[in-house]
Parts: sequence; structure tokens; C-alpha cells
Amino acid sequence: MLLRGRYLVFLSIAITQLIVISILLASNLNDDVCSPPKSKLGSKLLSFFINSGELSVERRTRTSQITTHISSNLVSSCVILIRDINGRLGNLLFLVASAYGLSRTHQCLLHIGEHILKELRETFELNLMNEMSQEDITLLEKQNISSQYSDCHFDPKLMRPEAVKYFELKGYWQAYGYFSQYMDEIRNLLSFKPNVVRTIIPFINSVLSNLQFNNSNASFKRVKESIRMTSSVIWIGIHIRRGDNLRKIAFDAGRTVPTVDFLNKAIAYFNRRYRNRTLFIIASDDKPYCRKTFQNRSNIIVTPDNFSPTADLAALALCTDVIATSGSFSWWAAVLAGGIVLHDEGTPRKNSTIEAICPRSSYYPPWFLFS
Repeated sequence: MLLRGRYLVFLSIAITQLIVISILLASNLNDDVCSPPKSKLGSKLLSFFINSGELSVERRTRTSQITTHISSNLVSSCVILIRDINGRLGNLLFLVASAYGLSRTHQCLLHIGEHILKELRETFELNLMNEMSQEDITLLEKQNISSQYSDCHFDPKLMRPEAVKYFELKGYWQAYGYFSQYMDEIRNLLSFKPNVVRTIIPFINSVLSNLQFNNSNASFKRVKESIRMTSSVIWIGIHIRRGDNLRKIAFDAGRTVPTVDFLNKAIAYFNRRYRNRTLFIIASDDKPYCRKTFQNRSNIIVTPDNFSPTADLAALALCTDVIATSGSFSWWAAVLAGGIVLHDEGTPRKNSTIEAICPRSSYYPPWFLFS
């Protein structure tokens, strides 16, 4: 009887310990990893039970910690993802900017595919880090991820509170409304890396007479501010896209190339505005055409033929204002420059397929001027 009594006492204690541990583990699973422990006593009790050797919970504790990390990131939060891209650099910037804007609006975690981050970081500082591990992504794929394809249409329902949970962007997402209120943050994220700026330093030095840069001071922000403060003229960027827009299939869809009449009117607008204290920097996919067209204009310079599209974009972004013509490259050159934007009103052609896919109200911000 004595042995039986001792056995019952021991069993009662063991059951009590199991109940306490279960409660503590359940509490641990529900806690936010960023929050302080809710009970120091609970931590001491758990430590006591583990260290006493009466019950082995080490393996379960490790599992609990992993689950807590994942649940804090996924279960108690929302996640915005982009893992696939379409098109070239300008298209990619729209997709990333829209994902960033939605993540800021809804205070979601933002996950960008590593191959996308790698491509962007070849050009921009992009101080963004994925907040989710591969374990998180694996778990997330088992959840109910919703996805939406978009070209340029703005969907206001996505801006409502709790409109998204686990949400993946597919397509182009070329609608400024998703990120317009975070434009300054996006410009900071898309500051050009010094190695990109260094490639255009010789060109900049050839243009400037009173200021010279070298590789040691090739910060994009420093160069842009120095040009603004010390140059005797206002730099105006012009992007002229021709190339594939000259093809019949592009024309039939609604794409256009800028006319010389539009370009001359836009140039005249800025000459009047700044009383002829202007220098126009042209970047184009048809530079021979641009040199021939403006060969007698001393205040118009075309970027070198050996400039990559990235170098051309950086040169345009250094300007104060921009004359934009066609395509997402023009759009981002204008936005990254951060000044006045004068856009070709003739693109896309009205009542065309492209205009139906990309409504002007979604694609063009209200600060774009048209001529």
C-alpha cells in the first residue's frame, strides 16, 4: 500500500508537470517573437523541468521555436510576394514599386525573389532585405496564396483595410496609385550604385566646365546635388524611344514615336521657363537619328553610343526635369529625376489596344504635363 501511495503521488506530480508544460508550450506558440516573454515564472518553470531531467522536452522546444518564428511572420501578418517578372527594367521597376506600396499600405512583409533582387542590385542601392527565410516560403506555399495578374489597371479594392493576406503580384502592375504616396521612399531605394555613376562620370565631366567628379565622389545623390547647385544651366533630360515602336505591329497596337514637332515644342517650353539657361541631355535607342535631328542645336547633347540602358537611365535621372515620350523607361526616367515631367500626349494612340490595356488615368500621375 505504501508503494502504491508513493506511485500515485509521483504520477500526480508527473501529470501536473505535463499540464504546465503543455500550457507553456501552447503559450509559446501563440506569442509574437518580437514581444517580451509574458511570464518570467513560466520560463523558470520550463527551464526547471528541462534541467531536472524529469522530462525531455528539448526536441519539442526547438520545434516550438521554429514554429513560433514562422507563425509570427505568416499567421499573424500578411505577405506580399513577387517571384516572376516580365519585360525589361522599366517593367520590373513598376512591379517592385507596386509590391512595395501594397506592403507599406497594409504593413505586410515583402518577399522579392532572390533573382529579382540580384538583378536590381546590379543597378540600384536597393536597401531591401527579404524578411522571410526559405522555411517561411515553404510553409507559405502550403497556405492559401491568392494572386492577381495586372497590366496597368488600378484596383482600388486592394487598398482597403485587410484586402490582402498572402498575395502574389503577377504581370506588370503599371499603375502609379499603388505606390504614389511612397514615391520619395522609392526614389531613395532606387538610388544608383556608385559603379553605375562611375560609368557616366567622363560624360558628365565633359559637359561641366566648373565642376569635375572622380571615382572617389561618385555618389549619385552627391553628383545630382552638385549639378543642381553649381551648374550655370538647368539640365533637362529627353528620352526618345523609336526602335521597336517603328514596327507595324507596334503601330497597330497603338505605340507611337515622338514627332519632331512635339520635341521642339517641349524644348521651347523649358527654354521659356528657364530663360534659355538650359542644357538638354538626350538618351535614345536611336542615337544617330537624334544627332542628325538636333545637330545644329548647341544646347542639346546625346549620350555616348557605348552607354548601356542603365547608364542612359542614370544620366536622365541626374537631370532636373524630363521630356518623356513612350514606354516605362521614359516613365521611370521622369519619376527618378523628380522634377517637372512633360509627356507626349500622342502616346499611346487614342482608342488603341494599348490605351485599353493601360488606361491613362491609371498609368499617368496627375503631375505629368502633356503637350
